[in-house]
Amino acid sequence: MRIRTLIPFLSIAALGCAADTADEAATSEAPQEYASTADAASLAAFVDGWATHYNMGHGSMVADFFAEDGLDWSGAGGMAFGREAIAASLQGAIDASSPHLTVAMDDQVISGSFAVARGTYSTEGTVDGEATSNSGYWMSFSEMIDGEWKLHGLVSNLDSEQATPGFAATEMPEPLENASLAAEGAEYFQTHFNMGHAGMVAERYAEDAVSMPAGGAAVTGREAIQAGLETLTSQGAQVSITPFAAGELDNGMVAAVGTYTMEIAGATTNGYYANLAQPSEDGTVQLVWSLTGVIPGGM
Repeated sequence: MRIRTLIPFLSIAALGCAADTADEAATSEAPQEYASTADAASLAAFVDGWATHYNMGHGSMVADFFAEDGLDWSGAGGMAFGREAIAASLQGAIDASSPHLTVAMDDQVISGSFAVARGTYSTEGTVDGEATSNSGYWMSFSEMIDGEWKLHGLVSNLDSEQATPGFAATEMPEPLENASLAAEGAEYFQTHFNMGHAGMVAERYAEDAVSMPAGGAAVTGREAIQAGLETLTSQGAQVSITPFAAGELDNGMVAAVGTYTMEIAGATTNGYYANLAQPSEDGTVQLVWSLTGVIPGGM
């Protein structure tokens, strides 16, 4: 496949779509209100809960951890929007390989009633008598509703080129109204990346930003991210970015998810992304976390 040589660099580019926050939020450094011990514990229990029911084969019960209009974008590239579609998609994956899921939460930000978390996962299963295994990264955006965490979005990728069977993508709906929160950042990234301005794009990342790639290991730090951007721009890569949905935390940070298309050396790759951005002192916003995935066969 032509896209194989491209995948390790896609996540380094990270497809940054930071939010266009209000002026008063963007003029000071983000408070970054990290979780209290109680909040962090409840979020960890929430993550453990959906992993437990997944391993019990309860696709519909895992879907109950999502908000009614939740989104689940799997590492295999399948997107399910809405609780009913998520239940069907999850059950399809479970029935296809009876996978055992292991989940680790590496970091979280909780502000008010919202939480964004990231981590790693791995699965082991069997298809037609053959053992299968996958692993990758995930990001989630949750809200405390009536005393319970509910997922608005769960996005994962693969750190290898394997794909878990059983996931089926639904038709991509039109972007949600709140996607406008990520419009300015998407336009900035797309414009300057396509002009070859790798350094200007890299400035929209926090010094300690974490990029979680499709097909490779996580990359930490603006310097390493800029090196990856320069690799792509030197080859004439061009990208088109479409935010799909976004949500703002009480501390001014914004989580976003969307799709992208990248062309390089005659090859086209379609994929999806999730990221978390924070206001910065210079009045812009900077990416803190980013995750990219590839959609097999396109969109």
